[in-house]
Amino acid sequence: MNETNLIISEEVAMDDFNRMLRAARVKWDLYKQVSGQRDAENERAVIVDAIMDGRVIIDDNGFPTVRVELDSVKEIKITRRGCRGDWLMIDRVKEGHNSAAQNAVMGKFLGVAPAVIELLEGQDFTLIQALWWIFLGYRV
Repeated sequence: MNETNLIISEEVAMDDFNRMLRAARVKWDLYKQVSGQRDAENERAVIVDAIMDGRVIIDDNGFPTVRVELDSVKEIKITRRGCRGDWLMIDRVKEGHNSAAQNAVMGKFLGVAPAVIELLEGQDFTLIQALWWIFLGYRV
């Protein structure tokens, strides 16, 4: 069976989501407070749906790999939690409200070129952005 056709139950997907939160060292209740209840719940729904349809695979350590449909890149992996250097870069980007700079920061964190971030389809970008925020610790 092709892995992209896997159907994972919502219960298993939620278990994977919670394992991912532990890997990110994020307390969900606090994340919802800081990020906004509605935004956080929407992000969780996007991630759980992607786990259920096989677009996101959570590895044994709780880190996600996202399957994307680009010619140059087939998957994007999150391999670490955010660090102080990430936040320093984000603070500089927030001052200018510059989308290109945000793509550069996301790309650096994810280990892909900013051009890859810019080429993502809307649904893939929303998913990757939600995962990025969780691994940073809260929404930017």
